[in-house]
Amino acid sequence: MLTQALPQEILNPEIIHYIKELEAHYHAQINELKNEYLILQEKYDLLIYKRFARSAEQLLSDEKQPLLCTEKREVPEEDEGKEEDIKSFNRKKAGRKQLSANLVRKERIIDIGESEKTCACGADLTRIGEEISD
Repeated sequence: MLTQALPQEILNPEIIHYIKELEAHYHAQINELKNEYLILQEKYDLLIYKRFARSAEQLLSDEKQPLLCTEKREVPEEDEGKEEDIKSFNRKKAGRKQLSANLVRKERIIDIGESEKTCACGADLTRIGEEISD
């Protein structure tokens, strides 16, 4: 393109050849940058789609599952007067099981001295809590 603007007599053929090489090199660089731009654009579009598009678990509004139990269940006339007993459910208790009653139990009381039961100001301290284990 640049060679067309200048008259051919002024320019040396070597210079013209060099300018054409530069022009071809720049066109190749431009094509590479265009390709990189297209790749980055596709990656960006994919990220946006993943972030903001409808997830696979969701249904379209016209395809939503109808509500369950909307229809009334027909009860045969024979079953209307019958009552049915339903057994309750007992859960297992959480925590450790009690130790057997035949084991020997020792009672161990740890107490502090009388001097430590009084505050520095002279007031009596109160017991806050105790630990009992089986």
